[in-house]
Amino acid sequence: MTTNQTIDGVSRKSLEQALKLAAVFDDGGDGADAESARGVIWILRALLDAEPAPCAKSQAEGKRERFQKWVMATKHPVYGFLDGRSLARGDDRTGYADEYVQGLWVAYLEFGAEQPAPVAVVPDGYCIMPRQLTAENGAKALLLGEFKLLVTKECPECCELEEPVEGCSICDGEGEYGQKHTIPWDQIKFIYSKAVSGLAMKAESAKT
Repeated sequence: MTTNQTIDGVSRKSLEQALKLAAVFDDGGDGADAESARGVIWILRALLDAEPAPCAKSQAEGKRERFQKWVMATKHPVYGFLDGRSLARGDDRTGYADEYVQGLWVAYLEFGAEQPAPVAVVPDGYCIMPRQLTAENGAKALLLGEFKLLVTKECPECCELEEPVEGCSICDGEGEYGQKHTIPWDQIKFIYSKAVSGLAMKAESAKT
């Protein structure tokens, strides 16, 4: 434990020095000075003993520390607002001096330990998909260039002839030909976003 810690505003080091000084005046006799010294020694030891042991104090960090702040700031139905004595360490350094506070602490630990991570419930006919298509989630590499639109056009070589030319290099005598156009990435993302906005289940529906 560091020497700069304070107990009720007085440093622990100062209390230890005062304890040594008071012990000088306690000669074991029945005189007034000795009795006064023993009274001071008792008070100083009580103050020093009120400070938790080093390993117990270190355990107050984190979850327990936040819990203690909540306990002190909350009005409880049994005792109302609690004081600092209710939060004193128990002998096992995990319990509280006050049985009510100890019950709260145990319940808090059990509640945190037993709560599983939330699991998404996926209804039949649905699957979990990202809200947007991005390069980061792999959608661009998966879908870019995969979709093509076939557009039929009139053959420019045969359009003014009464009959298409058999063996035409463009339409092969059909009079028209098909031309494929790749759907651009922005258009793919737009179509997907429209599907998500119209078909995604609302959070309220998912809970039920």
